[in-house]
Amino acid sequence: EGRIEISKEDAQKTNHYKLSFDDKNRIILVEYRYGTDLIDRTRAGILDGLKGLASKTSIKYEGNKEIRTFFNDKNEQSENPMHVYKEVYELNSDGKRTSLKHYGKNGKATNNTWHIHEYMWETFNDRSILEKRKDRHGKYVTMRPYYKFMTAKYTFQENGLLTSMIHVDDLGNII
Repeated sequence: EGRIEISKEDAQKTNHYKLSFDDKNRIILVEYRYGTDLIDRTRAGILDGLKGLASKTSIKYEGNKEIRTFFNDKNEQSENPMHVYKEVYELNSDGKRTSLKHYGKNGKATNNTWHIHEYMWETFNDRSILEKRKDRHGKYVTMRPYYKFMTAKYTFQENGLLTSMIHVDDLGNII
């Protein structure tokens, strides 16, 4: 569900995201539009944090995988703003994401612009998640070139809002 619903009339005269859902109420399509036209994501503005989306993002569910592919404003398959052609999430038996891997146009493992091929998440009952990352060669990497966290622990409120992000060791101790 989107954050701010707009009318069909307003959608004709403003940039917006159109979301489509399957019969299980899962998002299967995200389109960045002006009216009925796909528009270039560079029009989203500098404050837009949706770097993993493109003008059009298609989402398919196959077994324990969520697969995202990206399209430009001409509806041609392309890379997203993080220079990734395809993302594949692994889901656990509860449907929660446990990892994410990036692939290039050739179908081979690739790194995103932050030099990360794979994200791995371990979820805990206290609404926290431990995150580690690897590059396409299997080497553990920091969360960003400018954030030197090797292992990050995220804690969330009941409503899903992030309350903290801390650098921890493999045992969960704050560094």
